[in-house]
Parts: sequence; structure tokens; C-alpha cells
Amino acid sequence: VSGGTDETRRFSIKDFRLWCPESPVVYTQRVEIASGDAVVETFGFRKVEFRKDGFYLNGVRRQMHGVNYHQDREGKGWAITKDDIREDIAIIRDLGCDAIRTAHYPHSDFCYDRCDAEGLLAWVEAPNVNRIRFTEGYRRNARTLIREMIAQLKHHPSVFTWSTSNEINFRASEKEGGVTEPGRSAAYMADLKALANACDPTRPDSTATFREYQVEENRVPTLIGFNIYPGWYRNTPDSVPATLDKIFAANPLFATIAVSEYGAGASVFHHAELLSRGGSSEDKPGPANWHPEEYQAWVHYRNYRSLVADRRVWGTFVWLMFDFAADVVNEGWPFGQNDKGLMTYDHRTKKDAYWFYRANWRPDEPLLHLVGKRLKGLYGEKASVLGFSTVGDVTLKLNGKVVGTQAPDAVKAVCWRDVPLASGENVIELIAGDRSEKVVWKSY
Repeated sequence: VSGGTDETRRFSIKDFRLWCPESPVVYTQRVEIASGDAVVETFGFRKVEFRKDGFYLNGVRRQMHGVNYHQDREGKGWAITKDDIREDIAIIRDLGCDAIRTAHYPHSDFCYDRCDAEGLLAWVEAPNVNRIRFTEGYRRNARTLIREMIAQLKHHPSVFTWSTSNEINFRASEKEGGVTEPGRSAAYMADLKALANACDPTRPDSTATFREYQVEENRVPTLIGFNIYPGWYRNTPDSVPATLDKIFAANPLFATIAVSEYGAGASVFHHAELLSRGGSSEDKPGPANWHPEEYQAWVHYRNYRSLVADRRVWGTFVWLMFDFAADVVNEGWPFGQNDKGLMTYDHRTKKDAYWFYRANWRPDEPLLHLVGKRLKGLYGEKASVLGFSTVGDVTLKLNGKVVGTQAPDAVKAVCWRDVPLASGENVIELIAGDRSEKVVWKSY
């Protein structure tokens, strides 16, 4: 600005406290110039490290337990208010999350204000998604997005990484552009990495992908997350260990990774016996438009029990917290929504899988939950019963008679397979301490 000045002032804070999810301490600095114009910034103190054996916050190793979050809501789209954001972040924190991935673009500054205040470690992502263009104009735009993302959000203590991209399909991009030059895709990634590091040398760059075979590109970012969907798009819910082994075998330079997405679709209008697999729109393991809520709970249970036990995984991020608008989706119900959320698009109804994470991430809160309370009828002579408990051993009763008692496993779950049902109505009841959950399933 003509006639302006550039001035630097130093200040100190005595006996400051470190920011962390358990104690999200933030400070406020007001800078005012002679004209009366002022800028107010909040900030905090914390130390983020990624060592060979994982993630460290303020010198303590921890595995992040997070969710993905889109910035929209039913009836409003992106025109959500601060009150909407405040409510969403409070719900996410109340679930017990300590981390959030704001997919697939920087969210509002207020969103990260709430992450600062509520204690959510934030993975921020530039809108550099799927196919790209190897043109100078596209490159300039991608660089501008990263510069602005960092300039606008760098003071937030909650932000721990700048992601330069998500699920870029370099092979398709090169084919579309008629480019087959070896190394060009990696060079594109390296350029964005160098820019992010120059704009903020205090935070690592990152990317997310589901293409373990794009080895040359995968080795560029400092941190990497893999989007995996065992039991939904491919394989089975119990194939997480094999999936991770394949990733590490193809990408030996990484000692640890994040699982930046995992999960399954679920409509609160679709219900079936627990192991009745829903379908995706890709390889169609089941009817593409059939997304039973109970199967989503099973996928999360089986996925997470492997993820949380694997020390090679420094963070897990559920895909995702709330259902969101996706006009290309013609599966599940209603169409036009990605229904992999733990809660519905109106951000009001909690699906069965929500209570699984509540039990794991808030273990001190008394909880007993029976999966399938919205299920009314099923076909077959047997059914599986799944429940989550933080209040000790769980007893299953069928039509008033005890089937058995189980202690919750390492991820707070109890499960009875192939419980024989009578023709007609069956009363299923879980009992733990002074709590009980009951449902009537009609067997046809």
C-alpha cells in the first residue's frame, strides 16, 4: 500500500499452557494501529511430530481417532451458518473424536476456530481432487489454492497438516492430456509439496489416495493417508490387515500411514440381518441400491478392531460423520446422497455405527446399544445379534430365555452368530447391569 509501513513487534507469554484435545488452551492477540483498525487472532502452543513409529503431540505418542466432515447440510447446501458449524463440531467432539479431516477443501475459518476451542486436531485439504490437468493455468490455480489455504488458516493450533490433494488419478490425467512423460506426475506433486513447505515450514504436507500402485507419486508427500473400504467396495470387513500389508509392501518407504477414509453406506430406511451385505456402485457385491444400516455397523466394527490395533496406523478417519449431498450417487436411499455418514443428512439421527464409536471413544460414559432396533422383519431361521457395551458383561435373551453372556471384546462389542429364531415375532433383549435394550424382530 502506498505510504504504508512494515513493523514487527515481539511479545511474550509467561507460563503458557500447551494446546491438546484434552486441554484446548487458546490465547488471543489484538493488534491495533493508530487509525483504530484492529486485527484479532487466536493461537495456541503445541508440538506436532511425526516420527518413524507414529504421531506425537507435545512429546506423547497417540493414534488419532477422527472423522471426515463435509461443509453442508440438508436444505441448506453450503449456505450453513455459524450455529450449524458450532453444533456439528460439538457433536463430533461429543462422540469422542480427537481429530477431523475437513474434506475436500478448506472449510470456513470459523470451523477451525471451533476445532481450536473444542480440541480437534484438523487435517486441512486443498481442493485438488481426482483428475488434474497438466497445463500451466491449472498448476497456477493449484498453487494459489495452497498459498491462500495456508495464509488464511496458519494461526490455528488445531491444524496439523496441509494436504495438497485427494485421490488424484494420475494415469487417467496423463492419458486424457496425451502426456506419457515419466516422472511428470511426481514432479507435479513435488511442486505442490515444496510450495506448502515454503509457506509453512512448521507443519508437514500430506496427501490422500487409494492407489497404492502409484508408488512414484506416493513417495513424494511427507505424510500419506490411504482411503480403504474393506467390506464395501472390495474384499471383506475382516480384510483390513491384508489391505494394509499390501499398501506397505508396495510403498516400503512409509513406516506409518493414516487411514484417511474407511466405512460403508447405510440408509436408515434399509434394514436386514446383520451380515446381509449392502452394495456399492462400483463392483456391486450386492444390490447397488441396498444399504442396510446393520451391515454398516458390522463393517465399522470389524474394520476398526484391526485398525486400532495396528501400530503402523497413526490416525483413523471414518468416512464420514454426516451424510452429504452427492448428485452422482444413485444408490442407497434417498438418491443424491452419500450415505456413509454415522448420522443422517439432517444431522439429527444417529445410525447404529455411531454408537460403536461412542462406546470406544467415550468408554467412561455408560452405554449399552443393540444393533438393529429399526429392523422389524427378516427372512431366515437364524440371525446374528451385535451390541456395544461400556457397562460390563452383556446377557442376550431371546423370547425371555437366556442365550448366553459375553464380556465385551477389546472394542466394546459383543456378538452372537446364528441365533435360532422362532417363526413370527422374536423378542431380542440385551441386558448389562441396570441397562437393557430390546427389539422385536419378525421372522418370515
